Amino acid sequence: MRKLIILLLVTSAAFTLSSCLKGAGNPAPAGILTGNWMLVRDSSYTSFWGLLSGLKPTSSVYIGTPSDHYDFMANGNVWIAQNHDTDTASFTLTQGTKLVLTYLYTDGQPVTYQETSTYTISNLSAHTMKLTSGQFISPETVGYSVLYLKK
Repeated sequence: MRKLIILLLVTSAAFTLSSCLKGAGNPAPAGILTGNWMLVRDSSYTSFWGLLSGLKPTSSVYIGTPSDHYDFMANGNVWIAQNHDTDTASFTLTQGTKLVLTYLYTDGQPVTYQETSTYTISNLSAHTMKLTSGQFISPETVGYSVLYLKK
C-alpha cells in the first residue's frame, strides 16, 4: 500500500510539473538566431485613442532590399542594416520567445541614452522568423511593428 501511495504522489507531481511547463511556450534556441537574416518586410502601425482619438491610424510597409539584414552574432551583438541606416545592438533572449535589443549605435553614432526594443519571436524555423513589437509612443499613442526575416 505504501508503494502505491508513493507512486501516486510521484505521478501527481510529474503531471503538475508537466502542465506548468506547457504554459511556457516553445523557447527559441539561441543558436538558431545566429546568422545573417535578410529583411523581407517591415510593417509598422500607429494607433491613437483618448484625446488623440480623432487622428486616423497610420501604417507603412517597407519591402526589404538585398542589402537589408539583421546579422545576429554568436557574441550577443546584432548588426542591422535597413533602408540605408545601420545600427548595432546587443541582444538577449528572455522567456524563450522574447528578443530584447539594446541599441549601442544608431546610424553609426553611439547611443547617448539606453534605447531598447522588445520583440516576440514567432514562426521561427531554420530559414524564417517573425518579430513583433508593440510600444507606447505617448500615453495615447501606440506603435506596432512586425519584421519578417529569412535566411
